[in-house]
Amino acid sequence: MSIQPSNSNIQLCNTEAIAQREPKGIKYTPSPYSLSDLFWFVINGLLNSFFSYRNPDKADMELLAPEGAIQRIEKSEAKGTDLKVIFLGDIMLSKSGKPPEMTEELKRVIRGADVVIANVESPVIEGEAEGRGLSLKFEMSASFLKEIHDVNPDAQWAFSVANNHACDNSKNDVEGVVQTAKAIKNLMPKAQVIGAEVEGASSVLTLKKDELEVGVVGWTELMNHDWKHYKKPIVRETDLTTAKVQEMKEKHDFLIGFAHGNVEQDLEPRKETRDRWVNLIEEGGFDVIVGHGPHTAMPAEHVDKGLLFHSIGNFCSPDAPWPFNRPQTRVGMIPQITIHAEGKKVTTLEHKVHILEQQGDTVTVLNDFAESHFPKVSARVETLLDL
Repeated sequence: MSIQPSNSNIQLCNTEAIAQREPKGIKYTPSPYSLSDLFWFVINGLLNSFFSYRNPDKADMELLAPEGAIQRIEKSEAKGTDLKVIFLGDIMLSKSGKPPEMTEELKRVIRGADVVIANVESPVIEGEAEGRGLSLKFEMSASFLKEIHDVNPDAQWAFSVANNHACDNSKNDVEGVVQTAKAIKNLMPKAQVIGAEVEGASSVLTLKKDELEVGVVGWTELMNHDWKHYKKPIVRETDLTTAKVQEMKEKHDFLIGFAHGNVEQDLEPRKETRDRWVNLIEEGGFDVIVGHGPHTAMPAEHVDKGLLFHSIGNFCSPDAPWPFNRPQTRVGMIPQITIHAEGKKVTTLEHKVHILEQQGDTVTVLNDFAESHFPKVSARVETLLDL
């Protein structure tokens, strides 16, 4: 049976939620960070994350094995439903404006999925976009995105616009976000857009296969020029109130969070961010949370009967000369989860972590860390999993 997507009609960016928001970052600047975090972001960008934040609770993390399974309830002999979902990190425009070269190994991973959830780290337009320059305001052609999508056009794609660049080309209201959703839907009609409550997008997406209903929620904890944009209907972490999360859980059998957070170039999650995401799984009812945003790979861990990926890094990003080449951003992850269910009850949650690497404009999956072009970075990524 095919997957049936629908808007759950749960409003996260309502008037009450938006009234609770406070702007972040440095006023009158594009920075989504405090002055201190901005300083260390620049230093770590230049020095390959040498001075990265260290999480004081790292020793307590139960790291994920590269492959594994969590049994929720005992299986019966009845025929069940399987749903395979993969997650792609930040999709960023190349310097040339051309899509990345994807190897056959990578394409096989994408083709094996029923659902692909990806972060679009840029507003999207219908015409041609120029290659990535030095500007902090991004713009991407929908055709760039479609090249990636068309590796597996039969899958159900969900593109998240909830990230710090969501409003880069929204001068007054959210016209750029509406344009992004429209450009994606016009070129990829089956695709869904998540992370905002604007025309063409939804804050909570429902994916139904047989009787199983899976909820997908995208949100961001950062926004460039936040002093201008913090009240716009892009889903934020403060919108995930206890009541709203409970409402989402009641309407779904399995709940996925896709979150843009933490600080760029850091190698470990901030304590306050980890504590919040852990609580969303332990108390809030999320089954899986996959983070992105720092452009680096961070630890992945078991939390109760759920999975938490703090940051899966980039899917593709522009190549750059020293000192902006940042090798720590060239190795990431593609988490793959398979949900096994009988009717509306999830019996088993399987996972597999594919290691992703970008060399120049070519993106591939690593079957052996010894094959990496960035051995120091790959050696660190090895420590993020329970090998």
